[in-house]
Amino acid sequence: MHKYLIQLIFGAVVIMLLQNCLSSPEQIAKQQDYKAPLAQSAQFSGEDQSDLAFWDSKLKATPAQFPYMAKLASVYEKKFYKTGDIDALTTSGILWHNTNEAAAYSNASYLRSAAKNAITRHEFKLGYDLLKKAEDNGEKLRATRLMLFDACLELGKYKEAQHYLNLTKNFYEVDYLIRLAKWEDIQGNLNTTIMHMKDILRIAKSNKNKLLILWTVTNLGDYYGHNGNIKGSYKSYLEALRLDPSNKYAKKGIAYIAYAHDNNPNEAMRIMKAITKDNLQPDDLLFMAQLAESTGESIQKEAYLKDFANLLAIKNYGELYNIPQAKLWLEQGKYKKAIDLLTHEVGRRKTPETYAVLAAGYHKSGDIQTAYQLIKDHVQHNTFEPALLLIEAQILKAMGKELQRIKEIKQELLEAIYELGPLSKQSINAL
Repeated sequence: MHKYLIQLIFGAVVIMLLQNCLSSPEQIAKQQDYKAPLAQSAQFSGEDQSDLAFWDSKLKATPAQFPYMAKLASVYEKKFYKTGDIDALTTSGILWHNTNEAAAYSNASYLRSAAKNAITRHEFKLGYDLLKKAEDNGEKLRATRLMLFDACLELGKYKEAQHYLNLTKNFYEVDYLIRLAKWEDIQGNLNTTIMHMKDILRIAKSNKNKLLILWTVTNLGDYYGHNGNIKGSYKSYLEALRLDPSNKYAKKGIAYIAYAHDNNPNEAMRIMKAITKDNLQPDDLLFMAQLAESTGESIQKEAYLKDFANLLAIKNYGELYNIPQAKLWLEQGKYKKAIDLLTHEVGRRKTPETYAVLAAGYHKSGDIQTAYQLIKDHVQHNTFEPALLLIEAQILKAMGKELQRIKEIKQELLEAIYELGPLSKQSINAL
């Protein structure tokens, strides 16, 4: 009897251990791997400040010298990329505009620089128009056409984007491979995208191009994550931190792994608090609100969302956060405000994303027929993005249509919970 009891207890312990192993994912993010980089942040250095002061004084002394405007614009843009200071990006945009005005829009290099700034600010149509001027100019046409591909993607001009991709085809050139990788991702060919990114990394390493290596490994971190290779994603982010311990993007990627894979939102929050001390962006606040929600801290979640709204009100972010702002308004039941903003966004760029989120707005406001028509006309079979497929499936279910399509989407989404985030499980299971 005693022996039988011991066997029962032992068996129960084994079952409990097995259940624990099955329910708890392997912890990938380990504090010791990123402890030192977590204390470092990108700074606009004294040398950078000197550059800004030098070109600013040169321009003030001779305001008609538009090459000085271009130099100053570049320094302000550098400040934005290092610190996230949106005012620096805006100032850079004004300077690029003034530079092109002074040069009578005759310098293709200035036009491309102004277009890059416009695209960064989500002024995609302006960027496209500037690049078309540069294309007419004809100087360094290949560089212009590669950027036109970028602008066309953002605007939803996919046929034109493919046209420019074909015009610039060169499988041995990094700039082309970067665009080809983007194109394959949009087509849903993630494995091919990763293959091209690995080719870029090999070229970057053979040329000892540190900036390109850094850009490539951070992007590979994202792509690996989307493809379910979380260890590969983590390894890529760590490689980025070895190259640049101040790299905020890689640290945020690790925070997402801690949250979405390791089921450790507290560690994710610790990382986010560390990396936002010197560089806090609106999207950081949205992620932190998500983390707070996942741990049941509703008051803290609302505080982060309020901070998000305040930051957008205080700073001039322009069109950068239209989609996140509209999604938040939908969550808060402010349907008219959200639909108005989303209608504006669709007017600026006609992409599956803008149409899908607009459809979600109509769905939540009770106009299911308009939502369904938008999905049928502009989203269905035009995207592979899990977040947009979820919107499609929810609207199809509300209409009671295409049950087989819903079933197929649900299966895809169950495999994309890492990308969508743990909070998506309930929505997916409800399909």
